[in-house]
Amino acid sequence: MPSNEYYDSSGYPATGGAGSSASMRAELDAVEAGFMKLPTMAGSGGEPVFVNAGGTALESKSIADAMTALGLPTLAGNGGEPVFVNAGETALETKSIADTMTALGAESSSKKDASGGYAGLTLLKINFKNALNTITSFFTNANTAARTYTFPDKDGTVAMTSDLPVFSQTWQKLILSRALGTIYQNTTADPITVYVLCVLDSPSGNITAQAGAASPPDTIVGFAVAIDPTLQYGEVSFIVPPGWHYKVTEVGMTATEWNELR
Repeated sequence: MPSNEYYDSSGYPATGGAGSSASMRAELDAVEAGFMKLPTMAGSGGEPVFVNAGGTALESKSIADAMTALGLPTLAGNGGEPVFVNAGETALETKSIADTMTALGAESSSKKDASGGYAGLTLLKINFKNALNTITSFFTNANTAARTYTFPDKDGTVAMTSDLPVFSQTWQKLILSRALGTIYQNTTADPITVYVLCVLDSPSGNITAQAGAASPPDTIVGFAVAIDPTLQYGEVSFIVPPGWHYKVTEVGMTATEWNELR
């Protein structure tokens, strides 16, 4: 019979050999010692069986002790909690939902719409809190297809279409109230456009338009030359910012059109 850790027969009694009380008791003691290595059944119903720490016998453990021995987390008080391998990689452990979100790198709902947190969603609209945390505004879109929006790499303020400048201007014929060589000023709040058409009254001539923030204006913004009979007229068109001064001068020419978009 091969040897084992529970009972190893001594070979007594030998076949046809004489009996010996002492030898028989020794053999029975060895059998009893083998049974002693098995766990006690009374009071251990339903308990799992483990090899003891010394590796010398079997023993039963309570469910709680068995879970600890197997590295399983405690069930009581941990209902609904996810299970993780612990940091030491020696056992399993449960984590609260908050700790689980932290372990997974997820944001806590307590940080929603909070300073240093993240913007929430309301009916798929992005929430925006004002600086005083008293008002929630929303960002949404009415797209019917996927769109890509790229913002410039700079600080700025978003403007509405109603914030964009609207120039309610019309072309006005001012030939009767304007004169060549006279300085005028744009006193409106918006830029204006000036157009002047002149015709020759001599063999050759030219017209020059000037504008500037100060009076007299000294920046040339338009120039035209006319030579009879090839080209008998000259014209200039230029923009005058709000508050700037402007004038048109001529040599050998007479103005026939002076129109301004204002």
